[in-house]
Amino acid sequence: MADQTDARTPLPRRVRTMLDPDRRFVSEQVARDLSVRDVEALKAVVRDRSGRPESASLSRAIGALSVRDPSAETAELLATFGRDRSEDPVDRAAAAAGLRLIPLPEARRGLTRLVTAPDYIVRVEALKAAGCIGDESMLRTLERLDRRPEGGEERQRAFAMALITHRLGVSGDHIPFQPGVARRAGKDADLIDLSLRPVRSKTIAGERERLRGSDYSIPLSDRVGFALSAGKARWTVFVNADLADGGGVFARSSRIFERPWITALLARIDDRTKTSAVQYIVLSDPDEAGARIMVIRTDGEPFYSGNLTRPKGMLSFVVRDIARKATAPTNVRGRLTTRGVEFDVRIPFGSRRDPNTGDTVSTPDASRTR
Repeated sequence: MADQTDARTPLPRRVRTMLDPDRRFVSEQVARDLSVRDVEALKAVVRDRSGRPESASLSRAIGALSVRDPSAETAELLATFGRDRSEDPVDRAAAAAGLRLIPLPEARRGLTRLVTAPDYIVRVEALKAAGCIGDESMLRTLERLDRRPEGGEERQRAFAMALITHRLGVSGDHIPFQPGVARRAGKDADLIDLSLRPVRSKTIAGERERLRGSDYSIPLSDRVGFALSAGKARWTVFVNADLADGGGVFARSSRIFERPWITALLARIDDRTKTSAVQYIVLSDPDEAGARIMVIRTDGEPFYSGNLTRPKGMLSFVVRDIARKATAPTNVRGRLTTRGVEFDVRIPFGSRRDPNTGDTVSTPDASRTR
């Protein structure tokens, strides 16, 4: 591809390589290693159409900028680019997505305009970003939007509003609670191994380094976290530091019953890249019995729900799958102790089932767990 169209300002070699669509995907680490000169060159590429190389991958430039330089200047640049209808909608959507990594007023102001963009792909990415960094003003903006037909965009708007209210600790019913299904254990061959164990601060620090993407604007505990595995799939459970780091023992904490919370982030580990990204978010809401929890995928689809109680002063939990097409039946009950996690029931299934032909709905005996 051509190196440049403006001979007066040759692009740094690393930037030329990054913008080449025929080159391999740009990792977050490569973006973090960009020099100040590289960053300024990328900004110029995004800002000025006349100086871009032919066939430049603008999405890469935008993604690298949001990782390497999450500044007010970058936020304003991406917001302006996202509104420019002369640019490709895919690149404009990348600009909206990049704003989720910049939790600054400039990014939020830009998103208030991008959530009403004429292009569906831009609106959806703006809604996702709004859920990651939105504040009270953003919540009011989302509530004023015209309701879209049921589908991905409306689901993402509801999820964004739910994330903001739970981050702020205020009540809302943007995603109504859906009770899970209490399933009975079927054939042992259908079950997969499930493990949830606490990890040490050193491990949490290492997993934080592997985490890519948004932290949903919550502080992550550096002393309380868990390793979750179900069959071959593995997650790191990052716990909200406002729940875990207030002093005392996390298993005895009562703060989760005091207000709505973004309780935890479940980051799926990719063994190939040695990185992780948030796949599910745990939301909790206090109720008369303790607290309700919902585990929601990042596209706004609820997958699991349950409740938290505190019998004898220790946190106990029940998590079950929400009946939906092609769901993986799950029924887990246990408690946090000062020594770790103890299970009464563990019934995770390896294969997904049609809820209309699933297993008998009943509470199993602990003797049938594994």
